[in-house]
Amino acid sequence: MKIITCKDGISPATGIVLMLAVTVMLSAFMYSAIDIPELKVPVLTIFRSVNEIVPHEVGLHRESQIVKITSFGGQAIPVENIKIKVSAYRNGSLLLSETCWGFPVIKFGDAECSGDDFLDKGYLGFDVMGELHVSRDGVISSGEFIGFRIKVGSGGIQLRQGDIISVQVFDMDSGLIVARIERTVD
Repeated sequence: MKIITCKDGISPATGIVLMLAVTVMLSAFMYSAIDIPELKVPVLTIFRSVNEIVPHEVGLHRESQIVKITSFGGQAIPVENIKIKVSAYRNGSLLLSETCWGFPVIKFGDAECSGDDFLDKGYLGFDVMGELHVSRDGVISSGEFIGFRIKVGSGGIQLRQGDIISVQVFDMDSGLIVARIERTVD
């Protein structure tokens, strides 16, 4: 009779059983942690800011400090599924930040917002708000835009040349950032 020994201290059959047990345990853990039907596919779209941001000066009134973000392709996004985070930076330091959701609306003040109150909550109309306005079809698709105005008065900020406005557009279904646009004030 011949005795079989293993120099590593574990038999090959025991190693296979252990690997199989670990695989089954990991599979069960992963399956229990992920609800497959609830997984959301992120929206893929391209946003850009093509208009310059003009700082507020005497005589400019409602034409100043307007930010417009245009869709240049990809999937259409229902505006009820987006959240917008706007941040203003000066000399590399964050000045103000505000997040808004609950679109479409008649005026920006009808949206739900949190953070610094520096976005104009007045009636801006379709010309500024674009697809965020309730009179539109409620979907941002290629060639359409969303927009807002940064207020100058109380709680607002008078933008200066060189300030940076950062806009993040979130898809609330997936929780992912659809776009991040940064634009320097001209």
